[in-house]
Amino acid sequence: MVGSNAPSLASAGGGAAPQNIMKRIAYIATDSGIDGREKTRIAYAFWSERERDDHFDEDKNKDWKTKGELIVDEAVQKNQALAKLDGLDRLAIGLSAPLT
Repeated sequence: MVGSNAPSLASAGGGAAPQNIMKRIAYIATDSGIDGREKTRIAYAFWSERERDDHFDEDKNKDWKTKGELIVDEAVQKNQALAKLDGLDRLAIGLSAPLT
């Protein structure tokens, strides 16, 4: 979550972030189940706070969700998501070549 312990967008030397790293704020809603005892998962995420809030307002189960923010490295997150896809999933979204 964004706060005092959140990762910095700047490099360790205090300068600007390197150009090859694209960190962005992801506006999320987390869910821990009705009783709050399930493993917390990210129910949905958006690059825009407004989009997240609009979706949250329409969510019939919003009473069990919590809004939040995460700073994510967009390229790393994308590669992690693609690595979870099997061959048919990759083909369905137009990525027939294997992940390198």
